[in-house]
Amino acid sequence: MFEIILRYKFPVHVLTESKLTLRGLDLLKEIDKNAILSANLKSELKSGVIISFSISTLDKKLAEILQLRAPALRERSENMEKNSEESFLTGACYIPVLPFLSDTEEQLELMKTQAAAPIHIFWMALIRSLLAGYSKSCCDFQ
Repeated sequence: MFEIILRYKFPVHVLTESKLTLRGLDLLKEIDKNAILSANLKSELKSGVIISFSISTLDKKLAEILQLRAPALRERSENMEKNSEESFLTGACYIPVLPFLSDTEEQLELMKTQAAAPIHIFWMALIRSLLAGYSKSCCDFQ
């Protein structure tokens, strides 16, 4: 797949939990060097490659239940660092934020400060609760 992206000079955003991006570093470097970016993306991103890592919780016990086959957060953090060392933009995706499980103030604060470094891009996706009376804001990152 990376070969096709490289051939047509597309930029790429990889969203993953795995360390398989390390296998494709040579191709990703070529994509980064050759990707054609629009003027606004070139000035904003300065990179043709973004590699983001999905993280649904920092709680090890909860992760063992929710992410049975996913690499440990430590491995994802190491992968983020290696990808960042290659000058790729790296991101953390707090996906999904689960009501009553991973939406506590403590979890959100940990995610902001300890998910992994360096993070250039961070976003989250919520699973909305339809339970009556549930009005907790998961997005207040002031």
